[in-house]
Order: sequence, then C-alpha cells, then structure tokens
Amino acid sequence: MQKIQAWGAPAASKPLAPMTIERREPGARDIVLDILFCGVCHSDIHQARDEWSGGLFPMVRRRASRGSTAADRFRCPRPKSGGIVKVS
Repeated sequence: MQKIQAWGAPAASKPLAPMTIERREPGARDIVLDILFCGVCHSDIHQARDEWSGGLFPMVRRRASRGSTAADRFRCPRPKSGGIVKVS
C-alpha cells in the first residue's frame, strides 16, 4: 500500500479537509497520474454530506481530474508517460 495526500470528508458532518489515504500498488493495467487540477461537482457535495445515504467515510471523491501520466503500466499506445490526460 502507498500513502497519498487527498482532500476528503472525514464524516458527513465535517467539511472537506486534507487527509492521507492508503491506495493499493498500481497493477499491470493501471496508469499512474500526477494530478494537476481537480474539480468538485454538486454530486460530490451530496455524497460527502451523505444526503443520498450509504456513504462510507472517510470519503475521497475523484472526479474531473486533469494531470500528467507518471507511469504507464497499461499495454496501450496512449497516453505516453508525461502526457496530459483528463479523468471524468
């Protein structure tokens, strides 16, 4: 497991805050990204407040991110390492 910095909701009643989370090691079919920009949409806020029920906390949403590829582990021609990508 690797530790990374993220923004998330520690609980439904708490505001978004920086936190450290653990992620599994990237596999052979994963692309590792250096996130440069990340947006928050209205559904992220509803989820973080648990307004739709069933939220698991701490919660880190991952939507509308843009970054550059740090490591290409997927056997495909694009994107190459260092390429700019968007994740929606």
